Amino acid sequence: MSSAINSKENDRSESTAPKRFGKTFWLIICFSVLLAIGFVCFIRYFGWLQSVNIWTQVGVVMIALLPLIVAGLVIVRKRFKLSSMFIAFTMFALFMGLTMGPVYKARQARMPAKVLKDSGAELLDYSIAVDFDRNAPELSIIRAPKAKLQGWVVRLLGDYAQLPTNENICGVMVADDHQLDEFARVVDRLPNLLGVRLSTDLSDAALRRNVDLLNSSGADSFVLIAPHGVGDRPAIFDWLENGDSITNVAFAYCAQAPTLFSASEIPNVEIASFQVNAARKTNVDWESVFKSAAMKKLKMLTLNCFKLQNAEAQHLSGLKNLKSLGLHWSSVSDFRFVEEMPNLARLEIWSNTLTDAELLAFEVPENVRVLNLRYTSAVSEEAVERFKESVHVECEVSVQDW
Repeated sequence: MSSAINSKENDRSESTAPKRFGKTFWLIICFSVLLAIGFVCFIRYFGWLQSVNIWTQVGVVMIALLPLIVAGLVIVRKRFKLSSMFIAFTMFALFMGLTMGPVYKARQARMPAKVLKDSGAELLDYSIAVDFDRNAPELSIIRAPKAKLQGWVVRLLGDYAQLPTNENICGVMVADDHQLDEFARVVDRLPNLLGVRLSTDLSDAALRRNVDLLNSSGADSFVLIAPHGVGDRPAIFDWLENGDSITNVAFAYCAQAPTLFSASEIPNVEIASFQVNAARKTNVDWESVFKSAAMKKLKMLTLNCFKLQNAEAQHLSGLKNLKSLGLHWSSVSDFRFVEEMPNLARLEIWSNTLTDAELLAFEVPENVRVLNLRYTSAVSEEAVERFKESVHVECEVSVQDW
């Protein structure tokens, strides 16, 4: 009987004796301590305490210290429970979610830029706009505000931090078929896209393959830079006819662009600019061009280096909707056509044949509010001063040697 009682007391004393912890327990404790130290160092290094509000600061610090708290509780209670480690690792997952969530969001917002950059396309952070409600409309450049990132996000993003966000991409310039295809793949993720620029080696097949690109982009301006003459192709203008949102077009180094544009049916274009190489001869039937329906819809027209002659310039009088006209590097010195353009408010003419008599014969209409004349011929300073005095007071005049 006594031996049975003694054995029960021994069993009770053994059960109440403190248990010794094994290697696994101490490895978990060490891991929790190191995790807590790592979280704290992470917070301090990446600057969360300076870049977020007070409640987020408190939450981040508590999550960072939680593994250390769990390790302390395990030591105090002298036993290890899986529930304690489950809580610790749950909080660890929350911490990683809070950390990587903003990084993932910032990375996704720059993914289209990454795709376009990798393809070789050029990204533009500005757009060109015209305010026709002003007395003298003119082109203005609007730059998109750059997105600001917190310091810790910048460090985690790496090279992505240098890329613009979807909202900051205002224009895209593509130079080959691959770039055009990649642009079409991400265009629906660019909400503020305003300009599309094409350059050099685009094939007709790529244009047909991406026939709906302009409508998908919602862009309102189109620029074609074609130093090798690839812009003088009807396929380019057929492609433009699918751009219902396009209101502003520009063609650089395309000698036949005015002819092709006048024969096209691009629905809503109001602004057009055409430029050729100054040394290149052009063969344009300006009378037919200026009588076309496409030209008569324009509110702003600029011709660069086409060397327009006086007889050709007189056909401009049929463009009654024009509010701004620029004839740069021309041979125009007879300005009678301006008198028949009632809506013209801005006029820029750079002439290489202007004389004193022709300058003094120019009677600036009341509707012209800004006049910019440049000349390379022998115009006297006396004639320039007399002309300025003859212009109505509401017109801002600039006459100078080009």
